Amino acid sequence: MMMTSFARRLLSRPSRPHDLTLLDSPTFDRVNVQPLVEAVCRHASLSLESCLDVGCGPRPGDRWFARHASGPEPRFGGADIDPVVLQELAERGIDAVDPRTTERDLTSDLVMAKEVIEHLPAAECEDFVDLCARNTKKVFALTTPNFEYWQGLRATDATKECRWVPDHFKDFRPESSNPHTHKQEMTPESVGAYLEKAFPSPTWQRRVYRAWPWTLRDEARGTEWRLYFKIFALAWRA
Repeated sequence: MMMTSFARRLLSRPSRPHDLTLLDSPTFDRVNVQPLVEAVCRHASLSLESCLDVGCGPRPGDRWFARHASGPEPRFGGADIDPVVLQELAERGIDAVDPRTTERDLTSDLVMAKEVIEHLPAAECEDFVDLCARNTKKVFALTTPNFEYWQGLRATDATKECRWVPDHFKDFRPESSNPHTHKQEMTPESVGAYLEKAFPSPTWQRRVYRAWPWTLRDEARGTEWRLYFKIFALAWRA
C-alpha cells in the first residue's frame, strides 16, 4: 500500500518526549513555566476550567489560559494587592481582586504564583503557600528567581570566580517594606520545603526544577558555568 505524503510527514516528525520523562527531569530549559503545566495536564489527564493567577501584576496569564482551558465557559481570575494594578486590570476587562479583602470563592483548577514568593518576608511564606494550596483543585505552579549560586549576595564555592551578577540582585532588600523588592534568596531546597508541607503526599505529586539555563564562559581562563536563572515548582493531584 502506498503511503500518502501526509502520512510520510506525520511519521517523519520528531516525537515529543514522554511527559513523565519531562516532568521527572531536575532541569527545564525554558523561560516560561506554562509548558510544564501543559505536560502535567497531559500526563495526569487533568482538564483546567478555571485559573487563579496570584500576584499577577499588570501581565496576567489570561491569554495563555484562554488557549489551553477546557469546558464551555473557562474562568480566569487575577489576585493582586496593588489597587493601581487592580484598576488597570478591571479597565481591560480582567476579573481581579485583592485576596486579603475579597469574600469571593477563589478556588480554581489551576493556581499560579509567578515571581511572588521572593517578595514576601520569610515569616509570611508558609501562610502564602498554604493560601495557594487551599485554593488549588488540581495544579499549582510557582516560579521565583534562583539564588542558590549566591547566598548572602556572595558567590558560593562553585561560582566564586563567576563575575555575573543576576538581575534579581539589584532588588534584594530584605528589610524593605516595599512590596516590589526581593525579601528572600530562594533556592530549590527552600521552595521544595514549602511545597512539601502545603501539598503533602500521597494526595499530591510535586516537582521542583532549575529552569532557564545560562551558559557563561570566562574565555581568558577557559572556565565555563552552567547556571539556572529561575526555579519552577509544580504540585498536582495524584
